[in-house]
Amino acid sequence: MPDPIKRVRPSKLFWLRAKDGREPGSERITRLLPTVDELPGDGWQCTGQRTFRSGAGSNSPRSRRARETGKLSASRNFQQAATGRWLWAQVMPLANEADALELVSTGDFTFLVPDGRERILTGERTLEGFVIPGCEASWAHEMTVDVKTVKHSNQVISGAIGATVIVVFGTCAEGESIWADLIAVAQVMGARIREGDI
Repeated sequence: MPDPIKRVRPSKLFWLRAKDGREPGSERITRLLPTVDELPGDGWQCTGQRTFRSGAGSNSPRSRRARETGKLSASRNFQQAATGRWLWAQVMPLANEADALELVSTGDFTFLVPDGRERILTGERTLEGFVIPGCEASWAHEMTVDVKTVKHSNQVISGAIGATVIVVFGTCAEGESIWADLIAVAQVMGARIREGDI
């Protein structure tokens, strides 16, 4: 199996194409994302948000099917300055439930690093038996990275709810855990999806 975490930064042209979804507006998809008030703890700030066409950036059959739906995906970034933590949440409607289950089960994700600093991967592991309550499939992965000689832990979870995939990515100091925060955010997003708000 290929490395499940593809560390690439999409080009500007990719984002220009990706924003060209056929839905009339982005409000419907962005309201599935968490807000600052819904994040565990205090001191979080929203540092950015994107909407892009589902399936953009890949030419796999699964991605092509997602693009054909014309639906939008969305992501939102947060930073907790006092702790140096980052949190990134994304919601991706795909073409069907089978595609969503496949994506989550393989962990075949591409992430845009929030602050653009160079990272050196020093270790990683996939957590076996990880479950996000309310999701039909779940996946969790942890990476240890060096950023300017300081070690950080990147922790990411993903879940499938019907044909929709949610991803929550967090960064904290090595030896710390942000898993509980990620699960709490995923459950907020999952509740909205199950309410039929997509």
